Amino acid sequence: MRSTSTSRHPVAIFAIISLVRSFKRGHTKLQLLTLALITLSIPFLYSYRLPLSKPEGQPDLRVLTVNILFTNREVPDLVTYIQTEKIDLIFLQENEGGPESPANFIHTKLPHFHLFKDGSTAILSRWPLTETKSIPQKSLVHRRILTARVNAPTPFRAGTLHWSVPQISQGLDRFAASVPKQIADFNQTVPIFENESLPLVFGGDFNNPPRHHHTRILSQKFTNVFTAVGSGPGLTYSSETPLVRIDHLYSNAKLTPLSCSPGPSFGSDHLSLRADFTFNTSAK
Repeated sequence: MRSTSTSRHPVAIFAIISLVRSFKRGHTKLQLLTLALITLSIPFLYSYRLPLSKPEGQPDLRVLTVNILFTNREVPDLVTYIQTEKIDLIFLQENEGGPESPANFIHTKLPHFHLFKDGSTAILSRWPLTETKSIPQKSLVHRRILTARVNAPTPFRAGTLHWSVPQISQGLDRFAASVPKQIADFNQTVPIFENESLPLVFGGDFNNPPRHHHTRILSQKFTNVFTAVGSGPGLTYSSETPLVRIDHLYSNAKLTPLSCSPGPSFGSDHLSLRADFTFNTSAK
């Protein structure tokens, strides 16, 4: 499905991001502009989920996604979290550093995990990964959408990605010019996952909030896991002052979400997002 709408919601989210940066840099005019945009956009930006009833049961699958921040290398806290929380599947974005990347560090400390990485994204799995694909994103040449078959006792498909981000802090012209890049990311992502026959989970940094047009369309085609079983606003950015939820996990009908919540930052400017699932292979 193709999208031609840029929506007003990206203006709100990137105004907030710009506001955080402007306070660090002392740009008074930019602060006033972004505060005005935020005030006008608040009713459209937030999606608050009440703590209603959730499916019950022991999880078959524990998933964690985190934009790990491009400057990070060694992440011992993340390794400890994976071990103590018995995480089965990890999605990383901004996984930079080549052989010294966070994904390589985790793999060194947890060699029984299986690693697939390319560009700045990575998948780590407790079970073997096959049918791996690295798909260059049309928006940014160094970004990759990764997919893999996870050969767990119940095999499933996993994927991770990092969508481009229009930044109003770089000026309105550059902001407007970059919006088509996220539209390209959306148009490229949907066909990759929408007809998957295996149980499916994919996620990452989508750089847009729950009420953004692209997020709403994805949430119609797949289950937005936090929207289904999370509580509260589920804010993930920034880690110091969480204001928006731009990190998401999605599943198809063959995975039933049990819980979903933001987790630690592990030194990143994003909070992680954690979700537990059971398999529902009888679903069509």
